Amino acid sequence: MPRPRRAPSRLWVVWLLLALLLVAAAVFARTAASDMFWRAVAPVVRLREALGSSQVAVLRSELAAAKAALADRDALLRDNADLKERLGRVDAPAPRILAAVLMRPPWSAYDTLLVDAGSSHGVLVGDLVSAGGSGLIGRVSEVYEAQARVELFSAPGATYQALLLGTVPVAVEGQGGGSMHAQVPAGTQVATGDTVEFPGLAGGIAAAVSAVDAKMGESFISIYMTLPANPSELKYVEVLKQN
Repeated sequence: MPRPRRAPSRLWVVWLLLALLLVAAAVFARTAASDMFWRAVAPVVRLREALGSSQVAVLRSELAAAKAALADRDALLRDNADLKERLGRVDAPAPRILAAVLMRPPWSAYDTLLVDAGSSHGVLVGDLVSAGGSGLIGRVSEVYEAQARVELFSAPGATYQALLLGTVPVAVEGQGGGSMHAQVPAGTQVATGDTVEFPGLAGGIAAAVSAVDAKMGESFISIYMTLPANPSELKYVEVLKQN
């Protein structure tokens, strides 16, 4: 005779209800934790977005200023060329001899370079040497048949006359390591980044002011300059043949 079926255990029903309650609680807790997390990080995200927008605005402003300065420089160059032409002082560009740097500081002593162009290439003692463009870094001091030695303007003890911002005469002295020093009368308007040039219509930039030391009560201001290019990183230079 078949046994009668037993009713589902009340205990099983209780366990099922507890499992459903635990699942619901876990879902609720996860949702609450996620909501709390996003509430906590939302200010950080908004701050980051604001800073990013601010940096973009600053970069755009700096780019606009750089473009304006470049346009102003180009206008000055055109005016300068026009003035030279009107005064009959149009100078043909100096021929340039490209030379590879064989030795450079610190392997070459006393702020000098050894380049692979010499007398057979037309290089002469006294020729100016450029790191490219109008950035002058030194003069040829010794010439060999296929090589030449270049003394940098920053060589210790080297002195030469130049113009600060193209108008203020300064006597510049090399200090080694690509740096130079000069003094100007107190009250002279000078700031970091100002250029030092050779006098003359065909002069070039020889240095840039890197630091200014103006002490109260002193009659002179000490200015420190660096070459327009780092000598230890030079791979090629241009020897300018003087017209």
